[in-house]
Amino acid sequence: MVVSKNLDHDPWAVQAKKHWKTYRPKMYSALVKSGQLEDRLRTAVENAQEQFIAYTQAGMDPFEAEREAKIDYLLLPTEEDQPLLGEDYPPRADPANLITIPRGRREK
Repeated sequence: MVVSKNLDHDPWAVQAKKHWKTYRPKMYSALVKSGQLEDRLRTAVENAQEQFIAYTQAGMDPFEAEREAKIDYLLLPTEEDQPLLGEDYPPRADPANLITIPRGRREK
């Protein structure tokens, strides 16, 4: 996968930019002011696409691989949930490791 030279034509970049502007407005504003938005966006999209390829090569369903790659690199946590990116916070639960317990019958 190749990131378009014009990020306005790359669907992953458009989605990430919109998400960052909405859910990480401080980060987005700082990147715009410093002139780093396009570089950071391009790097994030490239990383997401590489992760997507790795996931699919490992046998993951392509739709799930795309979703997970975007969550890993593009659809960042909100500034309320994680004010500083890169700080330690509880990792996402791996769905394969979740234990489900069937509910018992409810008495009426």
